[in-house]
Amino acid sequence: MKVAWILAKSRWRERPGTLLLLSLAMALAAAVPLGTNRAVQREVQKLRQQTQGIPLVVGAGDAGQTDLVLAALDFEPRSIPTVGWGLVEAARQDVPDGVLPMHLGHQAFGVRLVGTESEIASTLGLQLATGRWCIRPGEIVAGADTPLDRFSLGQIVESEAPRKFALQAPPTQRLRVVGRCLPTGSSADGVAWTNLTTAWVLDGLYHAHQTASEQPESSTEQRQILTPNTPLVRNLYEQDGSGLHAQISKDELPVHLLRITPQDQRSRTMVRTNLKLAYGAMTAVPEKVADELAESFAARAKLVQLAVVVPGLGVTLLTLLVVWLDWQRRQTEHAGLRRLGASQRTLVSSFVLELLGTAVISVMLASGLTVALSIFAARWVM
Repeated sequence: MKVAWILAKSRWRERPGTLLLLSLAMALAAAVPLGTNRAVQREVQKLRQQTQGIPLVVGAGDAGQTDLVLAALDFEPRSIPTVGWGLVEAARQDVPDGVLPMHLGHQAFGVRLVGTESEIASTLGLQLATGRWCIRPGEIVAGADTPLDRFSLGQIVESEAPRKFALQAPPTQRLRVVGRCLPTGSSADGVAWTNLTTAWVLDGLYHAHQTASEQPESSTEQRQILTPNTPLVRNLYEQDGSGLHAQISKDELPVHLLRITPQDQRSRTMVRTNLKLAYGAMTAVPEKVADELAESFAARAKLVQLAVVVPGLGVTLLTLLVVWLDWQRRQTEHAGLRRLGASQRTLVSSFVLELLGTAVISVMLASGLTVALSIFAARWVM
């Protein structure tokens, strides 16, 4: 056996590239299915856990159900059109205490500003680490993962201007951080919370005027809606909200989606039917959407597996062919070793040890690749 081991090591030294290629091909062929399946199972389980707390999501009639549900989970508006406040009031006729509107249209320093009502704290289980919840217009509460150097307690942050060019774009606003939340381990940690009035001010649908003694900045004069002799307030947090004026009727004030928690199945059916018939609204049941997404994720994972496994198997077969041809080439060498006293059993044992070493390295590589793919493969299949 010692002679066989020495011969096997010498073979590894002679052609390490071929054997490493064989090990890598075998590892990929095993790791890709295992890693992608783990990634899909983890993400699907996470998605289903998140959707369990959202019985119903409602939005505009031309919004997609998947977009609505994902927006309710990660607070990214995507391309969801807005709906008027009249839809909120109609939903509250069927579900008086379980309707939570959300406005997702603005950012500050790259952080999403979510305009909503104070019930969001109990709905998502948000708890304050410092400060208090936002009450006045112009106040925000930062999530746990927002940059501390920009969203620390008491700091003033500037809202972002609209990305598209607009001659009558509303002025940016200075917003005060009045609280920070404890970590929740969800997308809620990466956003900042504010009230709906602040979101509508940023839309340019609410405004307040400065007093005659206040001097507007030049940047504000160039971007305000009204004429320069009636400059708009940019420090909302210094106001009590009584001086704000709406430019449209209340029923037209926009929100992106509604999270609705009906009391029972009957009220859920009623609110879905009434909103669809009266407003043409799109309603989505997140648990059903999660099941559909799970099937989509699984199909994408299979495509990824086929794209990698088939070439991997091809490389494995090719490498095995090279090994077999190499075994045939060794016959002359083996004949010389047998003349020196090496038995056929020793020669076969050295070849088996060589392949076992390749298999051990393949298992080690496959284990590492499986863990890595289970972490990063979600980007390919989600």
